[in-house]
Amino acid sequence: MNPTTNSVEENDLQKAIAGMTGASATAPGGGSSPMMDAPMGAAFTGMTDGPAAVSDSPTATPVAQPTVPSIPGFPSPSSPAPSAPIGSSVASGDLDQVKMSALNDLKPIIERVNISPEDKFKIYREILEDMPDKAVVEPAYNVAKQIADEAERAEALLFVVQKIDELK
Repeated sequence: MNPTTNSVEENDLQKAIAGMTGASATAPGGGSSPMMDAPMGAAFTGMTDGPAAVSDSPTATPVAQPTVPSIPGFPSPSSPAPSAPIGSSVASGDLDQVKMSALNDLKPIIERVNISPEDKFKIYREILEDMPDKAVVEPAYNVAKQIADEAERAEALLFVVQKIDELK
């Protein structure tokens, strides 16, 4: 390849790169820019073919954090974290006690809540599984009879029969 052809190809390549990056291939006033006058690799001095080195220096430019709008009723993103971090050790006895208290709180209000018989039975089932209470068997049976789907109703009634056998 002759030197003139190589120079023309370099200029064409530099013009194409300048066009893609929005840089001017010619200096103001029609003259050529230093980039155009420099040899092809001169703009890339100090670069290597290997991976770029990562600097741990404190002079790195900080990245701007996006702003998140606040939503009424929800904690803001800048709110302090919950007092007990996720995965913190909570004694399983404490959780069991909370569950039992919640189930006891549910007992008196199940019939007053306007939910489907299927959902009511799920609550009664949970109570009977965790706190076998003879007083809950009859309301669970009455709700099981109201379930519309025959297969689901049969499963619910069978569960009630099994719990009665366990409580005898």
